[in-house]
Amino acid sequence: MKKINTDNIPSRIFLRKFFRAACAFALTLSLLPLTSPCLTAHAADVTDQPESFNQTTSDDKDKSDSSKKKKTKERKEKYSYKKLLKYTGQASSSRKITGINGYKPGKAAKKKLNAAIKSVRRGGRDVSFVVMDVKTMKGVSYNAGRRYYSASAIKGPYVVSAVRKRPYLLKSRRSTINQILKYSDNNAYIGFAKKYGFGSFNSWVKKSGAVYKRTKGNRCYGYFTAKNMAKIWVSNYEYFRTDKTGRKLGKMFQHPAVSAIHSSLGGKYTTRSKAGWIAAGGRFNVTNDAGIVYSKKGSYIIVIMSSVPSDMAKLRPLVRALDYAHNDMVR
Repeated sequence: MKKINTDNIPSRIFLRKFFRAACAFALTLSLLPLTSPCLTAHAADVTDQPESFNQTTSDDKDKSDSSKKKKTKERKEKYSYKKLLKYTGQASSSRKITGINGYKPGKAAKKKLNAAIKSVRRGGRDVSFVVMDVKTMKGVSYNAGRRYYSASAIKGPYVVSAVRKRPYLLKSRRSTINQILKYSDNNAYIGFAKKYGFGSFNSWVKKSGAVYKRTKGNRCYGYFTAKNMAKIWVSNYEYFRTDKTGRKLGKMFQHPAVSAIHSSLGGKYTTRSKAGWIAAGGRFNVTNDAGIVYSKKGSYIIVIMSSVPSDMAKLRPLVRALDYAHNDMVR
């Protein structure tokens, strides 16, 4: 068979010419400067691009960190009845202004509190207090382990315990309850207490993790520390907050005829309080006030007990100083 000569095929000639032209073009490109405008522009485009589409930018990271901090703060501020009782129990017996649950009173708050304490103690009198913010469960205390005669400050918690046990009393004995809470009527209270006894009150005190000592003779009163009275008011707050009858009863604490808490702060906030005062000499010289302040910065328990003989005006500067301290602790 005759061999075919492929050198004479036109396509072969074309390929050889194409190959030579391609080599020449490649050589020309290799001689161009590396700073060619096209190459420089492309390099800049590449530099400006993020390393990865999934990379977290600094703004995204800041938002993420901020979100985490916000969630952490919300967890810290979540109200818990049991935890609030626990932290209230940490109120100090020290005669130094002491923060609770991480609160460190600021310089201005300390200055106001020290001035108010000095004013109340003038003349050899004594004073104790506890304030607890219900959301953050932070607080401040002073001399909270000192025991005082309750005077009429026992009446508020006693009525709460009686109505909680017998809700029908709010309707059937409403007038008597109003006389006790608004006007601190001794006869109305003693008759009420003798009829319903102290079983429900003792249970209420125990539920609050508190203790007290009943008076001899007229056993309708007792001796309390500011710490234990504060614990009982934590339970009062919980009852007013969660129970249908409790919500109605709570409103009856809002306009007492005599209360340093109400007279000092009632114009700005809703307050619920029950005071006690007497000037009968010795341990029966007291001016006390306890309750709840529903402030714009958050609700808080407040208890002030003192050996000042029947002088509610003496407590007002301290009430205002404690409100300032509360604003300091929740800012």
